[in-house]
Amino acid sequence: MTPERWQRIEELYHLALERPAEERANWLVEACAGDEALRREVVALLQANEKAQEFLTGHALNWESET
Repeated sequence: MTPERWQRIEELYHLALERPAEERANWLVEACAGDEALRREVVALLQANEKAQEFLTGHALNWESET
């Protein structure tokens, strides 16, 4: 992957995070302008971010209840 491609993925990822979750999918289709591989890369990052947030939130809640 070229540095320019990675920069574009990162840019779209951050812009997508600024939008409400329910608007992201449609926004990404438009923002990626038919580049399906680009859209998939951004979606993968968004999904990883969601999983990390769920893990951290769940772990923090479990830790608080154990103390």
